[in-house]
Amino acid sequence: MWDKKKLIHPIILLGLGFFSSVQFAVAQETLLVSGHPNYPPITWKQNGTIIGVAAELVKTILTELQVPFVIKATGPWKRVQQNAKNGTVDIITSAYLNEERKQYMEFSIPFITDPSVIFVLKGKGFTLNRWEDLIGKQGTTTLGESYGDELDQFIKTNLKMDRVKTHVQNFKQLEKERVDYMLFPLYPGLELAWQTGYADIVEILPLVLHEANFYITFSKKSKFRYLLPQVNQIIQRLKSDGSIDKWFIHFKTRYQETLSEY
Repeated sequence: MWDKKKLIHPIILLGLGFFSSVQFAVAQETLLVSGHPNYPPITWKQNGTIIGVAAELVKTILTELQVPFVIKATGPWKRVQQNAKNGTVDIITSAYLNEERKQYMEFSIPFITDPSVIFVLKGKGFTLNRWEDLIGKQGTTTLGESYGDELDQFIKTNLKMDRVKTHVQNFKQLEKERVDYMLFPLYPGLELAWQTGYADIVEILPLVLHEANFYITFSKKSKFRYLLPQVNQIIQRLKSDGSIDKWFIHFKTRYQETLSEY
């Protein structure tokens, strides 16, 4: 009669070895991070990677969690979002929350606010006390940009708005007086104006049109979605201890120093 213990034992060991190999393989998988390539100081592209406040936040979190990762620039903003939608990107460093994006991404708690304003040519300002004051005027903004569900819907329903491929095209539209105003987030707008020589040509109307939160997002097709609760805990801690505010100042200065080298 066969001794079943002697037969089963090697099989169990083989099975355990198999599962250990699988666990090791999963542990070695690398998480792919991407972000907006031109949104300083929150994120911008440099040497094929994404740097800035949000990238530093994600880098800090994943390093603490000991998750292998790589941060790569994967194209224009619209393509970055598509990459998250199809699962080729696991994490986007920073994005606004809206209903469309909720269909294919999961969102962290917010980590920084981002005001959006109206840029105009100097001397070409107009009274702006509410969104309705933009009705009848020609505006411009960038492809792929969202300003929250409510303002996005107001733009779609009520405003004449061009959508261009690059941020600098918005300033060129203003300069050539093809549009009356440019809708754009304040921080990258100021950096871009300084970078491209438009700082003395444009001005900002006083009304903050929309103030959105930035979130870290996970693709719903990512195997790393389970990290979100831990990510939220670390975000809360880094907000509370002032780290994110310090990074904002650091990367704002770093971006300007980078530009002054050219």
